[in-house]
Amino acid sequence: MKYIENKDTYYKYEDYCFYRNIYENVDIKSNTNELSINHYIHKTILSSLKERVTHVSRKIKGYLKHFDAKDIHKSNNRCAFMYYILNDEIRRTIYKAKSYTFEMFINYIKSDAELKNNTCFSNIMYLEKNIYDNMKKLYDLYNKYEFIYEYDRYGVDTHSCTYLVDLVKDFNTTVREKDKRINFYLFKELKYIKCLLENLELFKQGKCEEIEELLSPYMDSKEDIVQCIDQEKTTARSEGHKESLTREMGAEVSGTETGIPGSDETKAGITLPLSGAVTGMFCLLLYKVKNNSIYKFHTLESSSVIHLKELLFLSIIYLLKNIYILFNISIHL
Repeated sequence: MKYIENKDTYYKYEDYCFYRNIYENVDIKSNTNELSINHYIHKTILSSLKERVTHVSRKIKGYLKHFDAKDIHKSNNRCAFMYYILNDEIRRTIYKAKSYTFEMFINYIKSDAELKNNTCFSNIMYLEKNIYDNMKKLYDLYNKYEFIYEYDRYGVDTHSCTYLVDLVKDFNTTVREKDKRINFYLFKELKYIKCLLENLELFKQGKCEEIEELLSPYMDSKEDIVQCIDQEKTTARSEGHKESLTREMGAEVSGTETGIPGSDETKAGITLPLSGAVTGMFCLLLYKVKNNSIYKFHTLESSSVIHLKELLFLSIIYLLKNIYILFNISIHL
């Protein structure tokens, strides 16, 4: 049976990262991920490949079992990543008879008592070279973008320029090599990653030398272009709001004027006890949320990271600024 490309063939950036992270975090040493070995199939595996086959099979078992208890709402699209992992594995040079080895892998994994009825094995197939190559190129772009983004979100760092220049070059090469009319679903995802690249601070500020201009993967659709512009505006708006609060915080800590009336030495002395009190309150609140995690939200409109501690800190500073203003006004009156 020939695999036909469809709207679900390629993961979106956020989904790819989600499923990849689950797979990478599987503990193959855990007893729960051991396979109930089918000795007949096990004997057919070359001795030089048994360790590798066992390793990948345990990873896949742990990956699939994850959705039995966690992230059940995301289980509908879990199979596609397993398909990619197996197809990617088979492309390694250590495997000679590709199609035969692919079938061996599937039979070996699904012979496990816990996986034999898993629905992911019902439609799995060895992908044609063109579709696999598209997946590989797209997901490599995702991995490289994520690496740069982790640095970029903390501020512009020109040390990342080498990686960004290479990423843009790889992106343009993919756009040049692929036919937009044939690879419609691939170009839909390339369009989105172009938006992500354009919203990197390192890219927007033009700090990197010798970087190529991004080629357009658009399908001559005005809606596609508008979507990218809207995403950029949303990102800029959220970042601007955060920077405004940060500037206010820095001005108060350094003692510079921020437009508050009556900032003389007498009032500085009066507000010192208040500063000590609110500092104690702030430390107590931070203690309450010290175990909170970092939640990353990626949407079509923007990509941002929310640190709960940071959000609480900025909110408290904003609140205390208003208390400080009212306090000083009452003293002045």
